[in-house]
Amino acid sequence: MLFRALLPFVPKGSLAWAVAGGANRAVPSWMEGVPRCVQVSAVFERRIAGFARRSPLRRLWWWSAFRWFPTVAARQIARFAVAQGVDRVWVHAGASGIPTAVELHRLTGLPMHVSVQDDVSGHVGPREGALLRQAFEELLRRASTVDVISAPMKEHYQSRYTLQLEPVIVWTGGDGGPTQPPPPIAPKVRRIGYAGNLWASDAMRVLVDAVGRLNEVRDKQDRIVVVIHAARRPSGFGGSSAVEYRGLVSPEELTRELRRCDLLYAPMSFLPRYELLSRTSIPAKMVHYMQAQIPILAHGPDYAANVRFVRERRAGFASTTQDSHELADAIVAIERDVPLRLSMSHTSRELFETEFSPGAVWSHLSRLLGFAPGEQGAMRHGE
Repeated sequence: MLFRALLPFVPKGSLAWAVAGGANRAVPSWMEGVPRCVQVSAVFERRIAGFARRSPLRRLWWWSAFRWFPTVAARQIARFAVAQGVDRVWVHAGASGIPTAVELHRLTGLPMHVSVQDDVSGHVGPREGALLRQAFEELLRRASTVDVISAPMKEHYQSRYTLQLEPVIVWTGGDGGPTQPPPPIAPKVRRIGYAGNLWASDAMRVLVDAVGRLNEVRDKQDRIVVVIHAARRPSGFGGSSAVEYRGLVSPEELTRELRRCDLLYAPMSFLPRYELLSRTSIPAKMVHYMQAQIPILAHGPDYAANVRFVRERRAGFASTTQDSHELADAIVAIERDVPLRLSMSHTSRELFETEFSPGAVWSHLSRLLGFAPGEQGAMRHGE
């Protein structure tokens, strides 16, 4: 999300793209036309990785994914960097890309800016996370500059790791286009939108149950539906009449769909194993929500970064309940306060335009990446 949002601002001809990981050489359309080096391996094929991680072969898989593959990939990328005249590396710190970037720095010594969007061990098991964390600590030591996605993540990393410089908070998203006129705020809440693949299914289940309870007592024309836009249909909600799955759409079409909603849902998991992820990460979809100018419904534990942001910046409503009855009551209260929803819509627009739009973020990130002040490109998706 970060790279897609900021790509149009990179000076044309100044970017070469390297990918390390995955089993598919396909690249997104927005990266076509950019010189690239794609390093993949069959060890990352979903079925192979899933089986290996659950079997006695998991140590062999870890060695293949986080030692052997990064070493081979870094050598190829180093040759590519020399051929392209690369003088700085911008790293997305995730999975096998972490040890690959460490090895690449050993080989080239190039200045390295590291972007951290999720905690390194947030979506993997404890032992796999421990392996990645060792490489992540080395990556942070080698980094010239670092950006993180939220204030809680910055606080956590400053307390845990030795960093050369203070991390910068970089959080952006949206469709890359201009902000549209404010959408109308309807008197009733009938559509609650969600964008992105779902991992906080425990929180979503509370919302779906709450909507189901409300629909039992609402008139047919006022029933609420949770509209999900994602590449994969979330499991466990197929039989609910309160859920409408719409699939994956372009960023521009997603903005139009989000603006048809009355609330936009941003959950984080209540499960203890996801505490660090919920505490430090914040979904990029929330920036897109602010561009759409529809109030956010942040749902998660009290310590979650999404809840903290919405409370502090008043871009929406926050709920920390795991009780569907309580969440249903909260939705009714939100529905009744039309002036507050209108105020939060205005706040979302202001925050997006002044702090979180790709253009606003690029103005300070570009300096970390070594570009001259005011230097930006005219690249557009598909060019």
